[in-house]
Amino acid sequence: MPRDLEVLSVPEALKHFRERRLANPAIEAPTSIPIDSVALCSMVFQQRLGYDPKHVKELAKGLRDNTKLDPVTVWWSGDEWVIIDGHHRIMAYESRTYTGRVPVSVFEGDPEDALLESARLNSHDKLPMTGPEKYATAIRFCLWTDKTVPETARAAGISPRGVDNIRKAIGALRNRGVPDHDLACLSWRELRQMAEDDTHEPRSFDEYTEAKAQQLGDAIRPVLNFGNLLGDAEAFALAVSRLPPRFVERAMQSHHWPVDWGEPSETESDHEDAEY
Repeated sequence: MPRDLEVLSVPEALKHFRERRLANPAIEAPTSIPIDSVALCSMVFQQRLGYDPKHVKELAKGLRDNTKLDPVTVWWSGDEWVIIDGHHRIMAYESRTYTGRVPVSVFEGDPEDALLESARLNSHDKLPMTGPEKYATAIRFCLWTDKTVPETARAAGISPRGVDNIRKAIGALRNRGVPDHDLACLSWRELRQMAEDDTHEPRSFDEYTEAKAQQLGDAIRPVLNFGNLLGDAEAFALAVSRLPPRFVERAMQSHHWPVDWGEPSETESDHEDAEY
């Protein structure tokens, strides 16, 4: 199955791709590629905030019924063909344990152009990006590319005025010393609120993480019965299992993840007979 390239950040990935493409120019454009020979780079080219399991299931059903899926869009990174659009289609192939060749269309351009094309395709395809996803994409472009306001607006699917507002907010926060890697963690609402708060001190990644953890905890606690270890614990596990797999994997790699949970104690097991 396609491997997901590990990159530290979008700017570093774009720089690496530029260097590799200079050293190893594109080979002849293929029309299909063995599924094991294509790569993902989700941090750079997955514009959505997550995967839609229902959409993947619908695509997989089409494969089962011998329906051909649209070609995935690939781009030459300098080392391999990387998918810039078609992540849900690839997940559908994976769910069917497909091992053959997948049809592809090739995009040609530099790394920034590939990033722009990835957003453009995602904002106009059969599963359009949500509003927050569109703004998150525009923020990425404003932080890490030199694309113009009209180019960014068309690719992200928001208005030029929206892009202008993002640029102004980023500029204001950069002037206060907030680093780009911290700005990249913010939603448009958070970015705007921070920019409008003249008294706000530069926010570190740890501060963002703590605030987000508090927000998630406040949302989760009211809907869980912590005395019901069978019903609610199972429901919580099921909800987590429906999150994007790469998101869960990344969470498990965090130093905050409780790796020493171990086996359930006898006391904990006794509660599993609780009614729900």
